This record gives sequence, C-alpha cells and structure tokens, in this order.
Amino acid sequence: MTQKKILLIIFAIFASGLHAQTSSNDKPLRVSAIYPTGTEVALGDSITIEFNQNMVSFGKSMFTDAAIPIKVEPALECEWNWVKLNTLKCELPFDSRLAPSTRYQITVLPGIVAPRGQSLEQEHVHVFETITPAIHRVNLVSWMSPNQPILKVQFNQELTREQLLGNVYLYDEVSGKEIPTTIKQHSYDLERSLRDDYFGRSKRYLYKRRFTQDDAVMVLPDENLSFESKVSVVLSAGVSGALGQLKSTKRLVIETSITTFTEEFRLLGLHCRDFHGESLFITAEQPLDALCAVQASVSLEFSSRFDDINLTDYVQLEPSADINIYLKSGQRITSSRNTFQGIGSRYVHRGTLAPDTNYILEINSEPPQSVEGGRQSSLASLKDGFGRTLSGPNQIKFKTAHHSPMMSLRTPLVVDSADRYEPMLSLQNVEDVTIIYDLMDGHGTIRNQTRQLRNFDQIDVVQKQPLGLRSTLRSASGVMYGTIVGSATFEYPLEKLEWSFFAQATPYSVFFKLGALSTLAWVVNFQTGQPIANAEVELFKSVSTKLAKSDSPIMKGITNTNGIVVLPGFKTFDPKWDLVDHDMDENCAENRECTAYFLYVETDEGQALLPVVDDYQIGRSRMIFNDYIDHWATTAQKLYQPGDTVHIKGYVRRDRHEHRTIFQDGHFALCVSGPREREYEINNITVNEFGAYDAILKLNKQTTLGEYKIVLVYAPDSSLAEVCRVAVRDYDEIDVYSALELSRSDSVQFEDEENNVQFLQFRVGGKFEVHEFKTNPIRVSQSFDAEYYEREDSMIITTKAELHAGDPYANAPSRVHVTISAKTLPVKVDDDYEYKFSAGRYGNHRKRSWDVGIVSDEFQLNRKGFYEYTIDALTSDFYYGEITVETSVASDRGKYVAVTSSVPYFGVDQFVGIRRPVANYRLSYSRGIPIGEPWPINVLVVSKDNEIVPEKVVSITVYRRGKQILNGNYTWYRVFDCEVISTVQVEACDFTPPTETITKFKPKFSIPKAIHINLKSTSTQLSVNVKV
Repeated sequence: MTQKKILLIIFAIFASGLHAQTSSNDKPLRVSAIYPTGTEVALGDSITIEFNQNMVSFGKSMFTDAAIPIKVEPALECEWNWVKLNTLKCELPFDSRLAPSTRYQITVLPGIVAPRGQSLEQEHVHVFETITPAIHRVNLVSWMSPNQPILKVQFNQELTREQLLGNVYLYDEVSGKEIPTTIKQHSYDLERSLRDDYFGRSKRYLYKRRFTQDDAVMVLPDENLSFESKVSVVLSAGVSGALGQLKSTKRLVIETSITTFTEEFRLLGLHCRDFHGESLFITAEQPLDALCAVQASVSLEFSSRFDDINLTDYVQLEPSADINIYLKSGQRITSSRNTFQGIGSRYVHRGTLAPDTNYILEINSEPPQSVEGGRQSSLASLKDGFGRTLSGPNQIKFKTAHHSPMMSLRTPLVVDSADRYEPMLSLQNVEDVTIIYDLMDGHGTIRNQTRQLRNFDQIDVVQKQPLGLRSTLRSASGVMYGTIVGSATFEYPLEKLEWSFFAQATPYSVFFKLGALSTLAWVVNFQTGQPIANAEVELFKSVSTKLAKSDSPIMKGITNTNGIVVLPGFKTFDPKWDLVDHDMDENCAENRECTAYFLYVETDEGQALLPVVDDYQIGRSRMIFNDYIDHWATTAQKLYQPGDTVHIKGYVRRDRHEHRTIFQDGHFALCVSGPREREYEINNITVNEFGAYDAILKLNKQTTLGEYKIVLVYAPDSSLAEVCRVAVRDYDEIDVYSALELSRSDSVQFEDEENNVQFLQFRVGGKFEVHEFKTNPIRVSQSFDAEYYEREDSMIITTKAELHAGDPYANAPSRVHVTISAKTLPVKVDDDYEYKFSAGRYGNHRKRSWDVGIVSDEFQLNRKGFYEYTIDALTSDFYYGEITVETSVASDRGKYVAVTSSVPYFGVDQFVGIRRPVANYRLSYSRGIPIGEPWPINVLVVSKDNEIVPEKVVSITVYRRGKQILNGNYTWYRVFDCEVISTVQVEACDFTPPTETITKFKPKFSIPKAIHINLKSTSTQLSVNVKV
C-alpha cells in the first residue's frame, strides 16, 4: 500500500512538471513594452521593443531578412539588432536621430516567430512624440539702449521665420507688458560684432540680413522696456518646428537674470567688509556707522559701465591716498549662461587706506581743469557707455577701522644654539600679552611658566618683542613650547587671541625616515652639516601639551661615524600607526590632549627634539588639512548597459602623515559622474570598521553612454547632500571636477545653505563604462607564430571565426591590415637621460608619422573558419617598434567584425649609445662641449635583452657641418676618427672641438643603419650619426 502511494506521488509530480513545461512552451508571444514612451521624447533616444520571451538563441545570427515585420511611421533607416535575447533595437546611422516635433507610430506586425515556434498573433501599436519647440538658452549679447537688450535665443530644434514671427516676446516685469520683438538671423560673426558694439553706439544691430531657418536667433525688442526691469523671454503656444508637424502646447516663460539699466547713470554706493567679514553697502543718502576693515578691498558700484575711461582720473579721496580704480576682475559684460545681472558695474579700489580714518570719496563728472603747464585737461566728461553723464549725488563718506589685532611668530621655530639670534614676536593692537610655556632643556622639564609682556601705547603699529627663548632656557639648547595669549586693544569679535608655538635652540639638524620595518635617523651639525657620531637617539611617546623625556623610550640607539643610526620600524610598536594622534597641540580639537611620537637626540654638546608629525620641517607652508583620503572603488563588472544595476565596493583610508588608517568619524557620499554632465548621487555612505563600503546604483534606461567616475566626497563636520554640485566660495554652483580644477588639490572650500564655510575632500576611486552592445553572430580571433619578430623574419597571422555557439563560420570574406610604428627603445640604463642611443626615441625617421603600412589585403576563410596569412619578410628600417595587425571578417549582415593585436619588432639586436656632454641632462639643457678641451666620447653597447655587449668594435667618425643645401640639408666634412672596443664598462675616445661649429659623430659597427643624435656644444649643436 505504501509503495502504491509513493508511485502515485511521483507520477503526480512528473505530470505537473510536464504540464508546466508544456504551458511554458505554449505561452503566447506578445510585446511586453516599446520604448520610448509619452511626449517630449529626446531626439537621441532609441526605439527598443521588448518581448515576453527570448526571441533568439545565443550564438545565432541576427535578423537577415530583407523585410522585417515592424513598421515605423514616419519611416526611419532602422537596422534592427538584438541587443538582448528578448530585446530588439532600431540602430540608426551615426549621423541620424529622431526628428523633432514628430509623432511616431511603431507597429509590430504578426509574423515574428520565437525559437520555439510561437508567433505574434496580433499587431502591437505604440505611439510616442518627440520634443516640441522650446527655448534652450538665453544669452545677453549687447544693448540697443539702456532699456533695450539684444538677446541670443537658442531653441531645442530648428524653427522657421513664419513660426517665430509674432510668437517671441520680452516680458517687462515692471510694467507687466509683453514687448514685441524683431527676429534676425544669427551668425557667430554677427554675434562677435554686436559684442564689440556692446552699448549700441555704432548701431550694428540695424543690419538687413533676414532670418529664414535656424535653431538660434537674435531677438531685438521693438519698444523700450521699463528701467530697472527684470527681463523674461516668452514663446507662445502653438509653435511647430521646421522638421515636424507637432506644435507646442504650452506658453513658455523663460526667466533670466538680465535687468535693464537705471534711467540715470549714477553712483549707487560703496562696498566694503567689516571685521566679521560681513558685506557693507554705503550710499550717499544713507551712510553707515559700521567701519570698513582697512585690509579689505573697497569697491564702487555704478548703475552702468564706463567705456574706455580710467576712473582713477575722476576720483578724489580726502585725505588723499595712492589709489587705482579698475573694473572688478572676472566681471563679464555678457555671460555664457543666463546669469548676468545687467544693472550695475563694480569698480574695485586698489591702494592703501589708513586705519581709523574718516574718508570722503567724490566722483567728478567733469575732468580736472588744471594740469601741469597751465593747459586744460584733455580728458572727456565722465559718461557711461551709452553716453549718459554721471548724475549726483557723487560723494560718499566712510570710515576705516583699526588694523586687526595681530600676534605672529613663525612656528615651528628652530635656532642655532651657538648663534645669538633671538626669535621676535610681532604684535599689533594687542595688549595684556602673556606667554604661558613649558621648558625642556639640559636640566629637565619645568611646566606652567608665565611671562608678561609690556603694553605699548601706539595703535596700528607693528611692535617687535623678543620671545625670550635664550634667556628662558637654563642650558644652551632646549625646547620652549606653549601659548601666547592676548586681548584686542579695542572691540573685536574674538575676546582672546591665542598663538601656539614650539621653539627650540639646538646645535643639530635631525632627519628622520620612519618605515614599517626599519627606521633611519641622521644627525648633522647645524652650521657645518658634518655628521655627529656617538649621539644618543631615543624615540618616545608623549602628550604634546605635557612634553617630557621618557625614562622608558620605545627604542634607542647610537649614531655611527656618518651620524646615522638604524632602528626598528613602527610595526614593532604601533602596527597600524594609530596608537597616537600624530598631532601637536595647535592641531588638536578643543579640550583634547593630543599624543605624538618624539625623537630625542643628546650629546655632551646639547640636545635636539623632533616631533614625528606631518613632515615636520622648518619653513614648511601650513596646510588646511593634516590628513587626506585615499579611495579605491571597484564594480562587479567594468561594462554595463543602460538600465543595469551597478554594485560598487569601495575602501577608504585616511592618509595621515604618509600612513594610512581607517576613518573613525566624518560623513561620506558618492558622486558618480559621466559624460555630458550625467551625474548620480549616493548620499550617506556608511564606512564600516574595516574602512569599506557598499553601494548600489541603478542606471536609468536612457543614461548617457561613456565612462563614469566614482568620486568619494568626504566632509569632516557636516552631513552631505547634493554632493555632485557644491557652492564654492567666490563662485557660482559648480560640479565637483570644476571645484577640483579651481583648487588644484583634493579639497575644496565651499559654503553651505547657512553660508557657513566648510571643507570637502574628493577622491576618484574607480570607474566603469556604459555602452550599448551591438550583438554580432560571430566572434573573431587571431594569433601569431612568434612572440616577437626581427628584421627579415617571416610572419604568419592565423585568423579564426566562429559562431558564439562554437560552430565554425566558414568561407567568409576577410581583410587584413598590418602596420608598424616606431617605439621607445627597450634599453634601460641607470639614467635614461645620460645616454643617447641609436634609433633615438622615434626611430630612424625625421618625419613624425610613425605608422608605416606593411600589408593591406583581402582573403577568404576556409570551410573550417580558418586562414593563415603569411608575410614573407619583415624589412622595416625601424630599430625597434610594434607591429599592429587588424583582421576583420564579414558577417552575414555585410558588416565586418574586427580584432586587433600587437607584437614587438626588432630591426637590430644591439644598440649603441653615446653619453651626452652633460650627464644630468634634465638640469642643464644648454651646456655642451667646451671648445679646445678634450671630450671623451663614451660608448655603451646594449643588446635587445638589455645586456651590455663586450668585445664589440665601434668605429667613430666626427664630421663638421658645412653650408646648407636644399631642403634644410647640409654638407658634412670629415674631421676625426677613432675606434673603441666595448666592455662591460663605458669605453671612450677623446675628441677636442677645434672651433665653434656643428659637428656630427658617426659610430658604427655591424649592419649599417643611420640615426642622428642631437647634442649641444657651447652654443653649438652636435649631430651624432650612429651606424649599427
């Protein structure tokens, strides 16, 4: 009974599986989706048709039928390819795309058959519409008058005159009126001419050229707009394109930042900044009580711009000061985008203003009447570019503040203990200055010492006071470190001013190279640079604010006669280099005590202390960041299709003082940036305890094809959002790559939404590519009969073509194209610049078209899909190069599938080199052979395997250059001969140039092949002709 039940169960399972399989095989064929969809479809989109099951088998050919049961109206030159097993795509010619303003209908007709026999029973109809006319960009070009701008308007497609007439307006924000316009033909020559006539004085806008059809036009208002009115461009609804029938359905209003000028030309006010960095704007009618920071720039804002006038000639400043007024750097009259504020032009004052001074600045509309010699000034009246005279009031009163409080002492500070130099502290507008310090010298360590500096009565004057390093130390050498604290003499945003310092007097210079496995310290005399032997060297760990020599150093040693001691590497005591902060007190976070390693050196003559932090060296520039990020990112594959999901795995490390550690804090995000400003943002990346992160990115189906870079964005303090675009200080919003270009580093200063200055760091970690795969029914491969070839060798190129399923692709027409190009010689010596080798860098040819064709031929594969193409002899004159072979096989669709491979080529098997007159060629490019002094012609012979060839006889002939003949060639006269036998060492013969002339050297051996080598001799060029 039990056996019967088991048999019934097995039969039921088998029956249900058979039924499922049958159902799957009988599933009706239908169209799942057709793309693109909807309206306003981009012209670069592709038509793709997805079916509910696989339509081709992997390895089989694409459609080859002349008539494909798909109908596209209006017709397109579609080449239908299977880009996936169930997806068919319309491939257009490279110079074609969808037509604008067009309604397309895709009809999939019955007759398409799946591999298992299912046929599409009913036609499937799909409709989409491409973009209708819209304004793409608006640029200010120039002006007809102060309230009539001339605009360049670009559309998303070509439009005709008939469609635009009466449909383009300028909207006057002040009056609320729509201003009719005149449409004129655009050309770049015309645009340049109008820009040159920016104020419209030459009336070049009255040209007669009539607009017919284009995607860009010049728009001129037929009436005056209101003064000080923001301008918008209006495109009416119902406009159709030149290449389609669809009409726009919405009235478009494009706002710009273009504003008409004021009715009168006048001085608007004065810009400056206060102590807090806040911007101040002072007008003649409304003077402010706030003080302008004396070190900040002052600029004048006018309602319009001057034309070819030096404003300095018209400005009077009381009390007088040496000033120069210029148009603000970077201010553009027009903009590459619609962001220019038409009203107002700013002129910046450059000069020195006195602190705590009341100034009266006045602009004279008329030139000065008296000049040297009693003659009247030749300067014109002060007018703007439109010819309007400056209207008053033209006088502004402002006051400068005192100089900012300042305490300055260069740090780190090291002085020679044998010298008398005393470090000086610079003070300005600071009082009640106290030095709080610790000492570490030959008598030990003392802490919490203070010294009060005397106050000065003078304001805004830099005062020098000695730090007191030498008088404070109890021995000739030692360290003084701490904080200088003071208060501002007058009201200031900071209650207290602090300056951390680290100063020492020592007789030694100490160099320290810390490695993972071994460490080297080198001690030399500060003055002479001579090595110090028998110096005790110790490495210890300490809190930087409580510095003291340890009784139990981490490691120690004694320097040898060269002043060097080798110690163990940091792996022995700090394997991950993360047991201390590696920072001094000045870089520590508030209320924290930083720890660091210190190297202590002591002899009977004195001591030295070297903090092992941040490449500690004297005179270094101060960095914004003490650490940087390293970022490595990879994807599951390097090639993706639109619509795919990209899995990203990344690793982040803090590169701190050349040692990498894992981040413990901060905020991370990714910006994946591709071609044509295509960007994907992934915010709030979580970095785990191993310094790793995972991210998933879904590409949209219409994503731009090309290379994408994975950029990690790190913010130490603030959370991240919209990381692909940041508002960098002093710039408009820009992308991360532009930000990096601006900063020329991996960090960028930017402003957040609350205008707080922050710092971002960026690091590109990896990349991937997005492409559409055009499937081919065949794959082609090639192979060679050798790993490299020499001159006179034969070459056999084997070509193989097969279907993806593995079957041979027989009797196909094929092509082969073989070229050779000169390459850098594979010779490696200790200094590549020290020797000039035969064949040089580019081979034995003066022309720089280094690809030389060898073979270009056609053949046919055999029935097994193979062919062996033979080149009887390779005879290129290149000494060394690369042979490139491209083989292509025609598919059953008439297109060729190509494969390219390369292989090295040796024209000779040995190379002779001559040492240049100057060994360090990079540092001394112009020096040459002295006249009248022997010059050893050093010769070195190297094989193609990069081995020195001994016992080789090299004959050298020296020629003097004569007169120039045709085509830049010269006659040469033989002046010297010698012979050298090569050894494993450099061999030479001496040549003494008798006169200042161009000389040619001709070493030779074995097979004769020539190459010129250019050297310099005093002011004379040497042309070395090498024969091997």
